[in-house]
Amino acid sequence: MDYPKSVPNVGLVDGQFADENPATGQVGSLIPSAWGNAVTQELLNVIKAAGFVPAEGQTNQLLKAIQGLVSQGIKNSVRVATTGAIALSGVQTIDAIVLVAGDRVLVKNQASGAQNGIYVVAAGAWVRALDADESVEVKPGMLVGVDAGTVNGGSVWRLSNATPPTLGTTALTFEQVFGKTGVVAGSYKSVTVGADGRVTGGTNPTTLAGFGITDAFTKAESNAAMQAAIAALVGSSPDALNTINELAAALGNDPNFLTTMLNLLAGKADKATTLDGYGIIDALKIGAVGLAAKTAPLLPDFKAVNPGGLYQAYGATYVAATPNAPAGSQGNVLGVIAVTPRTDATYYFVFENAGNSLNRRFWVGQYNSSTDALFWSGLMTTDKIATQEQVNAGADDTTIVTPKKLRWGVSYLLAANGYLALPSWLGGLIIQWGTAVITTSSAGGSTTVSLPYSYPNNHFGAVGNYKKNSIINDVFPVNTYPASLSTMTISLDAATGGSTPTGAQEAFYISVGN
Repeated sequence: MDYPKSVPNVGLVDGQFADENPATGQVGSLIPSAWGNAVTQELLNVIKAAGFVPAEGQTNQLLKAIQGLVSQGIKNSVRVATTGAIALSGVQTIDAIVLVAGDRVLVKNQASGAQNGIYVVAAGAWVRALDADESVEVKPGMLVGVDAGTVNGGSVWRLSNATPPTLGTTALTFEQVFGKTGVVAGSYKSVTVGADGRVTGGTNPTTLAGFGITDAFTKAESNAAMQAAIAALVGSSPDALNTINELAAALGNDPNFLTTMLNLLAGKADKATTLDGYGIIDALKIGAVGLAAKTAPLLPDFKAVNPGGLYQAYGATYVAATPNAPAGSQGNVLGVIAVTPRTDATYYFVFENAGNSLNRRFWVGQYNSSTDALFWSGLMTTDKIATQEQVNAGADDTTIVTPKKLRWGVSYLLAANGYLALPSWLGGLIIQWGTAVITTSSAGGSTTVSLPYSYPNNHFGAVGNYKKNSIINDVFPVNTYPASLSTMTISLDAATGGSTPTGAQEAFYISVGN
């Protein structure tokens, strides 16, 4: 880019623009639009290349763009870096350095991470530094050095955000990539290394514990063990064997006693702590079948001859149910006692663990390999006794009914006027009986009888009979009618032959309802 020297009539003076001067007759230079637009576009290109959006009223964008392009992620150093949260105003002392207005500060420890960033010290409110006051200028990986400070002087910090932040909204996180770690210069036998590979601590241990060694005796432990062994040897020896000469004589003065003893011991079993170590195969191991152990082994299959012992299994509805578990068992853990009295049969007693009493059940099982048959029998417990509601409903087929529940709901009155009321689980049928006294005339008569028991639901009907040993006067009809749930009407009609008895007559009735 240069002055528009090739454009005619621009009026350049010595190759540069000149102002109009009436006194000398100098004509003012003209600025061609093409040249002016070209200059403006070139400036805009620089601003845009730095990631800024051109703004007509902002006069520092070109400077900021040039600074950003030159630094390429490395900011001008700051005077100090904070060691804790601070107030973003006023002249302060940070990291033992007394600041003055205009000093740059790396603020990295604010409670609100969005306040972190590079600031300029001022007597009043601080503002962000010119090269770090817009989001485009604060990019992940940005580096900034610290000039002074007891803790952070000479260190370099990196913006560790994974994605480009929005300044003032996104929390800015800075991590130290170079500088003091607090470790004093020197040689160390044990060091602590941080995630970035820098040494953050060092020690010079002088003990086994200091080096983290746990499979060796300390000097004190070794001395104590040897002294205890010597004391035990001498202290427990009889008087006839408490000297070396006496001990040698007792050993037959064999100069090769150790070899002799090793040869003899070679024919003995090695010291061990297990049955396998001694080669014993006819003993029951602890925990082999759930004995003397807190966790019983898993039973592979109920339909098999299993070694006697304690096992765990899973109910029939469990996703990994034990094969041939008791039908009706749920998806719960089962405790199993297995008894194998002979080689072709195993008997089982099974406990089912459950969160409620109805599902805590027991089974007795029997498997015979000769027939390959497995039989289960469920055991009833007090938890399986039906409630009165279950008995009345008559729908449950997995519980038992006690005599008390059977008796519940049966009501009766065994008298001249009485009733028998059956419970609801037997249909709730009610039968009543009694004698009614009817005053008759030659035309007959009727009366309303109050029943001994009021029907709760329905009065189906009744029948009656005239109470005489014999009827001389031909037929004497008896009629009944259920008047209500608690009453009925009974009548004696006029005789169909002969004369009708008059006065007080008795009729026996039977009524049915529920």
